[in-house]
Amino acid sequence: MPVALMRVARIGVVCLGAALVACGSLPRDAVPPQRERVASIPGFPEIRARAGTPSDTLERDLALSFAQESASDFPRSADGTVR
Repeated sequence: MPVALMRVARIGVVCLGAALVACGSLPRDAVPPQRERVASIPGFPEIRARAGTPSDTLERDLALSFAQESASDFPRSADGTVR
């Protein structure tokens, strides 16, 4: 492999590593456990749902999603698979 290409590859690896480290160092403030049930995100009401707990909002959104889809949204290839 040419020296110039090796140098470019090393610089690319260093830049990628620096980007990954930078993203991993962002502060993450989790919701305290005692506030999980009442926590919300401004502009996104009822965005939180607990696993295993029925959510009326999620069920409404899922039904709306299915209602908006049609078979033409998922054309079949010549071999019969959906694209």
